[in-house]
This record gives sequence, C-alpha cells and structure tokens, in this order.
Amino acid sequence: MPKRDLTDWSKYWITPSTTKKHSVLTKAFLEKDSEEKNWKTRINTDDFEKAEDLHSVAEAGSLNLSNDKESVRSFILDLRINRSREELRLKSSAIFTALAALDCYRSAARIALYSPVRNEVDTSEIFADIVAGGREAYFPVVTGGELLFTRVRDLSELSPGAYGIPEPQASAEEARGLDLVLLPGVAFDTSGNRIGYGKGYYDRAISGVPREKRIALAYGFQVLKSVPRGKHDLGCGMVITESGVFIARE
Repeated sequence: MPKRDLTDWSKYWITPSTTKKHSVLTKAFLEKDSEEKNWKTRINTDDFEKAEDLHSVAEAGSLNLSNDKESVRSFILDLRINRSREELRLKSSAIFTALAALDCYRSAARIALYSPVRNEVDTSEIFADIVAGGREAYFPVVTGGELLFTRVRDLSELSPGAYGIPEPQASAEEARGLDLVLLPGVAFDTSGNRIGYGKGYYDRAISGVPREKRIALAYGFQVLKSVPRGKHDLGCGMVITESGVFIARE
C-alpha cells in the first residue's frame, strides 16, 4: 500500500484508523485512450484497506492522477455514486457537526450552500440550522450562462433547473457580501485545490470571495494528496470531511 505522507497537514487532520480488515470495496477501473487507442490504466481499489486511504492514490504509480483531471473525476464519481444512502447520510451528519463547531460558520450571517446531487454531501441539516438561527441562506442558480446566489427561506422554493439540479428563482433576492460559501465538488487535495464537473461555474461565481471564506464539504475518499489545477481553477481555504477538518496548505 502507498505510504501516507502527512507532512504539513497532519495537525489539521484526524487520520482514519489503520486497523487492517478485508476490503469490501468493489474493484474500480479507469480507462483512458492513449495515442495508440489500445491501452488501459487501472486502479484496483482492493489495494486499499478502506476508502479513506484513497487520498494517497496519487502515489500508486499505476495512474498519474495529478496530471489527468478527467481520470480523477471519473474515478471519484464512481466511488461516490456507488455508496449506500445510509452511509452517506451518517457521513453528512458528521460533516455538519464539524462545520457547526467552527467560529467562521457560527459568526456568518449570509451563507451560500448548494442542492446536493450525485450523492454529494447533504446540506439539508445545514440549511435548517441557518434558518433556525435567523441567518440568511443562499443557493446557486444558473442564469445567462453564469451562476449567481439567491436567497432561499424554504427548500420548497427550489425546483429543477440547469442540469436537473434544484435551484431557486433567478428573480429572488441576490446575495450581497457573502460571509461564507460552502462548496460541493468531485475531488479535492490537501492544498485546497478542487475538481468540479468541468463547467467552471463556481470558479467564476466565487472569484470575488476570499479563499478563507470558501469551505469545501466532502467525504474522506474525495480527498487526494494532489489533484490537477487549471489556470482559472479556484481552491478553498478549508475542507471538511466526516473524519475531521483541515486547513488547506498554501
């Protein structure tokens, strides 16, 4: 198994248990056409004790994840989509608990969150907490090819919009001066880099939001040692998983 490198960020991270047990993960494969169109690159998830070990997969040697954004996206999405609802419900609740303990969250009056799709971290508990505390919640809506955040007072205000994702009406009250933006995504790394779905909506929408106000919500298996970063990709200042909170290193 690839050796974990916890340099620089171990003090921010609660390392998953290393107790050995038989993997229950289904073998996962990544395929990528080469110039000759005749070879396959493979990662066998049975090589890892548990899904949380996948943050070291970039060192596996069989696949250079740090240079191939689409391979990372396909691999992590496959892992996430095939997890049970109950498992992800419990993980999402643990992530909310970790978020709720942060001063930056408790002091924020205007918070942007998202409608989860494809087994993303659930935000319903977060939304309920924001509203119960008399604070303002904002959700993304795609309009005119761009993403903006508008206020939502009740989840019934959301309806399927672009790409089938529940979103508010574009005519609703637009956010002015967000205190915190909670980000979805496909994969992240210990430097706070993020891989989304490839459209760049969030990168453009949050360009004016300071990095320390961008917090990613992810399951442990979505965090790798490194992910490729494009010229216009924006990272986050913190990543929260069910295992703990870590501050992204520069």
